[in-house]
Amino acid sequence: MTINYHLQGTKEPKRIMIIIRYGTQRFKLSTPYKIDSIYWSEKKQDFKNTYININKIEQLNYLNGLKTKIKEYCSNDTNINMRKLKVFVKNYIHNGDYKEIATFFDYIDDYIDKCDTRLSKHSENKLSANVKVRAKELKAKLQEFDDSIDFDSIDNKFYDNFIIFLRDNKKFKNNTIGGYIKTLKTILYAAENDKIKVNTDFKKFHVLKEDVQNVYLNEEELDRIKQLKLSNELSNSRNIFIIGCYTGLRYSDFSRLTMKNVDEQNNIIMIKQQKTGAQVTIPILYNDLITLIKNKEKYQVVREQVLNRNIKKICELAQICNNFMKNRKTYKKYELCSTHTARRSFCSNLYKRNIPVKSIMAISGHKTENSFYKYIKISQEENVELVSRLYNGSSKINLDNISEAKRKKILEIINN
Repeated sequence: MTINYHLQGTKEPKRIMIIIRYGTQRFKLSTPYKIDSIYWSEKKQDFKNTYININKIEQLNYLNGLKTKIKEYCSNDTNINMRKLKVFVKNYIHNGDYKEIATFFDYIDDYIDKCDTRLSKHSENKLSANVKVRAKELKAKLQEFDDSIDFDSIDNKFYDNFIIFLRDNKKFKNNTIGGYIKTLKTILYAAENDKIKVNTDFKKFHVLKEDVQNVYLNEEELDRIKQLKLSNELSNSRNIFIIGCYTGLRYSDFSRLTMKNVDEQNNIIMIKQQKTGAQVTIPILYNDLITLIKNKEKYQVVREQVLNRNIKKICELAQICNNFMKNRKTYKKYELCSTHTARRSFCSNLYKRNIPVKSIMAISGHKTENSFYKYIKISQEENVELVSRLYNGSSKINLDNISEAKRKKILEIINN
């Protein structure tokens, strides 16, 4: 481990910084002192003889004492934890001695490290991988905004300025901004639960949100996707995506779906949702769903980022290319397709078949009709067709080619 002082700044006097390196890791922190560069010897790590200041001896004793304290702290640990060392040094600099209290960014690091073992507040399940990704993205944006913020400075003024930064500097839309605020609040609530003193202004931070026009795939488009001849990688992604479209599950659930979740005798799927912890029972409405699940087990899990990319390729190959407006921009429909399109497709296609909303919600796990209807993405033309079919009494779910016993079981689940 090496400990050095270095002057930083473009104007005189410059700030004396302490730089600590251990292996490939390093961090740099400000000391309380500034000095004109003509009075500092970088080579000797000391004030030059020409430096005259009544506090010179006090300053020198502080800098030497800080080095000594760091060496003493590290001598008690053969495997140095740089995150904890940074907390120690920063609190020494600010308070004169060590207090075991994490800085905000240190806490985010700790939160990210523990994401793999931390449990969801909604269930006993581990947090999804996306939580870790969102926390990392938030940390990067906060450091870009102001790398000096701490728990006590995250107040209403911070909120207003951070929103302006995300909207004006980063050009983010309201839903993206809302995602960052939601993640920030989650982390601050976790810190409060860990007995860390936080500024309670954060509890009133408004999570920005606006309705957006998202896409779904109708059954004819899903059939076109199923008929494509694809490479092994795209074929695997297509199978996983279709499973999501046929079950209404989120990526975090359909990506881990196996035959252990399937009750072939009763023609149902049972799974505990990772996000909410709710146990859902899903009727198998499509004859090839079980085959798709069996084939899925032959391949490794596809990461969501990769799957999203492949879904767009697959939908483009299926010529799902009609123009679609979103946020005042025109896109090809395939450009807007992702893993969550599967869940929207499932809900919208069942809704078009006149399955009662409460029955679909029982399958999808939606808690309120308000949240459910956000998933219904049928067009005005499709709505006119649906009303016409309902008026003529012709909207029925297709249960052809299913045994009588299985058909009764499905109707029982749907109408329960």
